Amino acid sequence: MKATRLTVLFTLLTSTVLLSLPGTVLAQVVPDKKTVHCLSLSRIKDSEVISNRYILFRLQDNSTYVNVLSHACPGLNRNKAIMYRSSVGQLCDLDVITVLESASFGLMPGASCGLGNFQPIDEDGIASLRKAAKEGKL
Repeated sequence: MKATRLTVLFTLLTSTVLLSLPGTVLAQVVPDKKTVHCLSLSRIKDSEVISNRYILFRLQDNSTYVNVLSHACPGLNRNKAIMYRSSVGQLCDLDVITVLESASFGLMPGASCGLGNFQPIDEDGIASLRKAAKEGKL
């Protein structure tokens, strides 16, 4: 009987923690979409930082992908510039982005953080992510 109560308590606690994770917001706005590991650099039109874990990448064909970093990236926040490099012509989930910090002489490299998978996202999903970021939920 005690084991059953502990199992139920553990399940409830785990569910509560999982529901509070930022990834849950993403699951709500990008349900069942297929992720990709890489985007061709020549197809990327621009990027937009949503929060310290979420970056949008718009492609030449007007499709958009969201990348969720595995951990919060220090110094990365909305409207912050980022830099990335790749020698293979693709930006992949194993690549690293670097936050660009403002300095009196221009921009200088800040923290570097690893990317996650790229997930397609539509305009409604983008609006939901922006709203969640504005409300401090991401």
